[in-house]
Amino acid sequence: MTRPVWLSAARAAVASTVARTPAALATVALAALVTAALARPALAAPAAATPPAASSEAPVEPPHAYVVDYRPLDACAPPACRLAGDEVVGWWDQVQSDGGRGAYARIGDVRTELYFRRSKVLRQHKAYEFPLAAAAGEFEYDGYFSAPAGGAWQARFEVLKADGSVLWQQALSGTSKATIDARNVSEMASYADYFSHVRFTLPPREQALRVRIVNEGTAPLAVGSPLVLKKVLGRAARQAVFIITDAIPEPLMMRMLTGSGDAQTEWLSQAVRERGTLFTRGTSPAFNSPTFVRRFFRSGFYETDGELALFGQGIDEQAPATPPSPVARLAEQGFQTELTVANFMLMPTQTRLGFDGGYHNEQQTRKIQHPAALVRRFNTWISEHPNDDALNIVWFSATHETTDAKRGGGYAPGRAAPPFQLDAPKLKYSQAILDGIWRNLLETVDHLQGLIA
Repeated sequence: MTRPVWLSAARAAVASTVARTPAALATVALAALVTAALARPALAAPAAATPPAASSEAPVEPPHAYVVDYRPLDACAPPACRLAGDEVVGWWDQVQSDGGRGAYARIGDVRTELYFRRSKVLRQHKAYEFPLAAAAGEFEYDGYFSAPAGGAWQARFEVLKADGSVLWQQALSGTSKATIDARNVSEMASYADYFSHVRFTLPPREQALRVRIVNEGTAPLAVGSPLVLKKVLGRAARQAVFIITDAIPEPLMMRMLTGSGDAQTEWLSQAVRERGTLFTRGTSPAFNSPTFVRRFFRSGFYETDGELALFGQGIDEQAPATPPSPVARLAEQGFQTELTVANFMLMPTQTRLGFDGGYHNEQQTRKIQHPAALVRRFNTWISEHPNDDALNIVWFSATHETTDAKRGGGYAPGRAAPPFQLDAPKLKYSQAILDGIWRNLLETVDHLQGLIA
């Protein structure tokens, strides 16, 4: 599997893993997956400077990061933390095989846009509590609130002393849309319309405290991915972003990473040459999305126990004690984990990975094609978590659409590029398939530049 590349503020890198395709190029569009893993460089601290004596500028804050100190939904404090295998699957509005509710509140649909967070859902007047152990340092609360059925929501966030009296409280309210009605990309990925992000400083914890969140509205309230964060001084945030491009034959991706011949996308191969590492033999037998997800995110190829996508096919359906996923391991070590994807196989109804939440959009038509929407969501998310230790998976699948008939023409207006020429004997229909994939890959890389800028 590909492992994250952790970087200091002084060095950025690009690492790619190429899944080689079968010999029959007529089927490569469906049979091959290519991954490009980009480790987002940590935010560098500004250079030290001595301001003029009369300067009124605020002092520069030293390097710092926020690490997850406590995971309320898992009742554990990293690094002594373990996610439960049966607590990271399913939708809250669906009854699971064990008779309970799923772990994730959602609004939307996999066919359009899907917004989701791992959540504790409270009925009217019900409360959710969790402890805060005595500890030194600065702490913040980070989370999301939503009315999963749509409409107004109201909550009261309280910090309680040991005797139950209120030390600090905050009233919160908002409105969640119930329907997905985006008509173009500029209206997509509006996360705040569905889940409201909140973040605030918590009182000092010289003594043990408790947090109580009360639903003061009339509709069910989703307390989404609640996290207690601790400020760590002396280093920048550790952030890794894996960019995955779906269904691309190895020759096309290798050309893109070593020199596309297209001026508009040459920045990517230049970044690889100047600041990255290209793993030319980093191969994986990834025949389709379920196979790749299982191999890459579960650290195994034949491990199928407890896989939701395979229920009813004679495998062991009992949940593993803890998700067999590097994603879960990072969460247990203090990282936030987020999905920004165009592949329903990563949803918590298909596999148990342990992400805190995310956004799914697999729409392909020219007017509402998803890459720009994914970039928009990622940029909003990173602006809300600039100094947090975090993992984000960004998965594009625009390359599934390869024919002009489906796309309504060739390149987008104002876009052109030299065609891809395969350095091998051509098979029947292979050039038409490759032309469409190449065009969509070029346009996806155009959007990628906006994501990592």
